[in-house]
Amino acid sequence: TALSPHLGYNLSAKIAQEAMETGKSVRDIVLENKYLTEMEANIILDLHKMTTPGINGEELLYRKKTKKEE
Repeated sequence: TALSPHLGYNLSAKIAQEAMETGKSVRDIVLENKYLTEMEANIILDLHKMTTPGINGEELLYRKKTKKEE
């Protein structure tokens, strides 16, 4: 669910399914397929941040939105 705001529900679900089927970590799948950079993955998949309210990596969403508007 931490990935959904960044990658969309369908891709996030696909990643979760692949992780369950292969035993690979979500992080490994995301990086292998270049869905996120290592920096983005570190921010979004931070275990401490995932246990606090809000959207992990919300600042990344703002940056992406700003770049699209330019």
